[in-house]
Amino acid sequence: MKFKSQNNQIRQILEDRISNDFKDREVCVWLSGGADSTLIALICKSLGKKVTSISYHLDGITNWDCEKAEEISDKNGFDFHKVIVPFDDPKSWFLKLIREYECTTKIQLECLYPSLFMAKKSKELGFEKVLSGFSSPFPHSRKGLTLFKNNPNKFWKDQLIEEYDSVGTKKVFEGSLKEGIKITQYLNDPKIIEIMTEFTEIKDLMDPYPKHFLKDIFREEFEAVDLLKVKAVGLQSGGSIQSFFEPLLSDPTINYRGYLAGNETNKISQLVKLWGNPPEKWLF
Repeated sequence: MKFKSQNNQIRQILEDRISNDFKDREVCVWLSGGADSTLIALICKSLGKKVTSISYHLDGITNWDCEKAEEISDKNGFDFHKVIVPFDDPKSWFLKLIREYECTTKIQLECLYPSLFMAKKSKELGFEKVLSGFSSPFPHSRKGLTLFKNNPNKFWKDQLIEEYDSVGTKKVFEGSLKEGIKITQYLNDPKIIEIMTEFTEIKDLMDPYPKHFLKDIFREEFEAVDLLKVKAVGLQSGGSIQSFFEPLLSDPTINYRGYLAGNETNKISQLVKLWGNPPEKWLF
């Protein structure tokens, strides 16, 4: 493996930080079925931790990531808990998320809604702090890959000096903390980003498969659940969260300005922007 040294360094950094932050044997991991959270869970297992894993899907709508999280858990001896997120009363949740949690964008709304149920389950299981694969600074999106391709040195430098979390991720941290759950994230550790500056070409990131620099740390375990060459969709997009809020477009008390232009994504974005700013959010 070309980057075996980097793999080992990343593993050591994660082991040190998790060992330092989680002294108890039992830990809770929010598991999406993707490379980032799976790596965190496997690091915990390698440290001798008893891993409780939690994932979710909307009631009546299964998704690949949640099923994969369950498979990963079964094969690695994790205590898996599947959270079934309600698929009714979008109007009440829309207003609650905007008024009580101050969501102002569509991505915040969709990220936070299921996360509140994840936080509730974590609390029920006796945890106040959970591990996650959030805040990964690696260029896995189309935009990120473009920025990396144009100027890899600047890309990594920006990860070191800028706050990488998206507005959606920030809202999940904030909302979960309000429910008594602190979410930890380690993949944005400056030491890890510094190691990644040695990756300067797209092929360094993508060959022989995406995120090999993480997956090769536990190559056999990733291969056992068919995750080496597979890119996860992601719970938010793959979990059909947008479909939960789409009925509000036909609700005259919510969509009172009659947003009809564009696709559902654009219309819901307009709706959240409308209600997420005074005075509309206080109409009733």
